[in-house]
Amino acid sequence: MVEAVRRAGYPVVLVEEGGLIKVRVGPFADPGPAAAALREQGLEVLEVR
Repeated sequence: MVEAVRRAGYPVVLVEEGGLIKVRVGPFADPGPAAAALREQGLEVLEVR
């Protein structure tokens, strides 16, 4: 997943919380276009504001 996001040209940060490793992308002033591009690649996107 990290490589797919990086290939799309977005910055990636991995964060461990509660035993999970979360892939965070951004920050973005408007996350809509990035979220749409990642969904088109088949990735699940959860927008956190």
